[in-house]
Amino acid sequence: MQLTKSNKKSITAWAMYDWASSVYTLLIISAIFPVYYLELTTHGKSDTVLFFGSKFINTALYSYSIAVAFFVLAVLSPVLYKIAQCSVKRVFFFKLFCYIGAFACACLYFFTGTNIELAILCSSIACFGYAGSLIFYFSFLPHLAAVHEQESATIKGFALGYIGSTLLLIIAIIMILNPGFFFIPADTIAVRITFLLVGLWWIGFAQLTFRGLPKAQTKEIINHKIIAQSYLHLLKTFNELSTLPKAKRFFWAFVLYIMSIQTVMYAATLFVIKEIHMKDVELIPTIFIIQVVAVLGAFIASWLSAKISDIRTLSLALILWIGVDSSAYFVNTPIQFMVVAFVLGLGLGGVFALSRSTFIKYLPADNNADFLNIYDIAERFCIAVGMFLFGYLEVLTQNMRVAVLVFTSFLVIGLILLLSIPKISFLENQLEKEVR
Repeated sequence: MQLTKSNKKSITAWAMYDWASSVYTLLIISAIFPVYYLELTTHGKSDTVLFFGSKFINTALYSYSIAVAFFVLAVLSPVLYKIAQCSVKRVFFFKLFCYIGAFACACLYFFTGTNIELAILCSSIACFGYAGSLIFYFSFLPHLAAVHEQESATIKGFALGYIGSTLLLIIAIIMILNPGFFFIPADTIAVRITFLLVGLWWIGFAQLTFRGLPKAQTKEIINHKIIAQSYLHLLKTFNELSTLPKAKRFFWAFVLYIMSIQTVMYAATLFVIKEIHMKDVELIPTIFIIQVVAVLGAFIASWLSAKISDIRTLSLALILWIGVDSSAYFVNTPIQFMVVAFVLGLGLGGVFALSRSTFIKYLPADNNADFLNIYDIAERFCIAVGMFLFGYLEVLTQNMRVAVLVFTSFLVIGLILLLSIPKISFLENQLEKEVR
């Protein structure tokens, strides 16, 4: 298929990758796998596991595995961005990362509790594949949609991802609660089949996206010289950020608050199971609450930003998050956490909906792609550092609640930096309104 912008069929095909891949984030990161993993690796009061002969706390080990996946991806990102921009192999690498992630999810079927190494390696590789595939996924959007269409295309993808992942989660819950209806023995095999379904769903529906992708129009081949240049160019762009005071200050505020938010999101299920002892029947509705309210929060954030400015709206979202993280230290019952989860969802939607667009407004209008690459790579490093720190703090203090308080302090510092950004002048504000 050749490159054609403003083609509704192509944009829909592109957005279907959210439908295909979002099952990973919902079922593997949030709803099913963490519960199954903790159930099989907790023996009475002992939460210690052996991983290639070394002892680890089960939740800390899981945190480290996610940290490694994001660290490796962050290191490789400059090269991957170069491939995504100009290489004839762009579609090939998109498929490769998709298949790596989906196959790793499917391989979790073979995790039975005794082979902890398989579970950790597969969950880490699945994370690497998913996050890596998104680099190529978003690289196609400018080639499919005009600038004014890209926001609506992204929203379409988000909506399809929410619907698709929720649908498979419902199927998984029915199968786990009523295995006999599917002619499945009443044991853990129903849960394991869920992981297999995630992989098949991801690969299967991704084909709809791959068929609608445009081919690269450049013939540049990636070699060792291009790879070296990509890292040098990244360093040059990072140095150029210092010449943009507002963008620089926002960037460091973003680094602090996004590390806290992303870490809490990735570790939330582990926290509520281990610290609050939330059961499956309570956890699933809570996850639904977060998802639904996050969508609502995104719309509220969009409306508020037009009324009171992006920075003020982001600040309100961060204040909600500070309240959530602080409250989590004192939460002891599932009902209390459900209330906290509602507020968490509102803040979540606001932060992710506005952070990127706010950063763009502080960048040169004719050259923001390289700075956005820095932004994305920084987020991956933040998740890597955050997940490692979360696991290490649990080992150090034997208490996940202390880790939550530490990440709350990052939010506070990030908020202070955000509020210290000089206000946009009257002329800039008028121009912003005209753009909208």
